Amino acid sequence: MSHQSFEIWLLDPGALSPDQSVQLQQHLKDCPACRQTQSAWSEVQRLLVSAPVRIAPPEFTSRFQASLAERRQKTHRRQVQKLIFFFGGTALWILTLFLVRFLTNTSITELILSGVKIFTQVPQYWLDLRFIISFWAFELPDVFWIFSGAILTSWTSILLISWMITLTYIKTQGVTNR
Repeated sequence: MSHQSFEIWLLDPGALSPDQSVQLQQHLKDCPACRQTQSAWSEVQRLLVSAPVRIAPPEFTSRFQASLAERRQKTHRRQVQKLIFFFGGTALWILTLFLVRFLTNTSITELILSGVKIFTQVPQYWLDLRFIISFWAFELPDVFWIFSGAILTSWTSILLISWMITLTYIKTQGVTNR
């Protein structure tokens, strides 16, 4: 026989319908385990009601709040450390895999030559980039630059206005921690 529903009813008799109360009383007549549960629960309720009320010391609240803030800060610090460790470990793992793959396919001499080649070609890459930018700057029609400037200006204005509204709201309402 399942006693779970009857045990739940025993612990919260105020939520019972009249039909459920009748069923519970009938079950209590037939089930010694549930009678024992009922008497134990009655004893617990009696002890709770008869227990003296103790007043907390006046500094209890401030100590508890300080302790709570400290625990929250420690928990936050631990979470940040876990995230840093996870992302750092992942980046280190990816870097290790990349280096193993890269070093198994090239020799040290090739790596040094590639580094020197890149270092010496940076000025040429810079000149090429300047040429491409100046070429396209003069080849594109003026309408393109006007349209691009208008779009860039409008988006910048929208972002600045949103930022100013946010700062005004924070200044007047303040910041609340949630």
